[in-house]
Amino acid sequence: LSIDLAVIDEAQAHDSMGVVSAIQPAMAAKLHAQLWVLGCAGEQPDSLLSHYVKVGRLEADNPASTMCYIEYSPEPDADILDRSAWLAANPTLDRPHGVSSLALGDAALTMEPAVFRREHLNVQPASAGGGAIDKPVWAGCLDKELVPGSHIGIGLDVSPDRDRGALVVVGRVGDRWPIE
Repeated sequence: LSIDLAVIDEAQAHDSMGVVSAIQPAMAAKLHAQLWVLGCAGEQPDSLLSHYVKVGRLEADNPASTMCYIEYSPEPDADILDRSAWLAANPTLDRPHGVSSLALGDAALTMEPAVFRREHLNVQPASAGGGAIDKPVWAGCLDKELVPGSHIGIGLDVSPDRDRGALVVVGRVGDRWPIE
């Protein structure tokens, strides 16, 4: 069997590329086969959708890319009551058969803000991003010989859901600030 069009909806629920690996061989015989990957922001930074968001953002400026990447979302810190943020995430806002401003207004007032951002604005919650520092950048900073000095500071950060946390020790050594 060959597939001309495959659609993966709710891609944020997939935590691996397994479904794509299963579909792509059946698309290889079709010259213009298309794979559509759809979903909202989700909570998992390593989801199938997150992978395609990263790749799509990189490919958006590549004139030789064969990928079509479309993302509907406002700035991550947009006010959940801002109608322009709703429009950025919902291009059918108040159009026939589209998303209703009344429904979004009610949802913005009654849903948890993080859930509203994820489900209606397509913005991943800050606590789900996996950290403020890119993992490869952080790994590149590793110096196994450098340890915090004798005058230290300690920091503790726990996510609002209490499912993740970090305990950090820092202490100046010369002009550097090693962290553990």
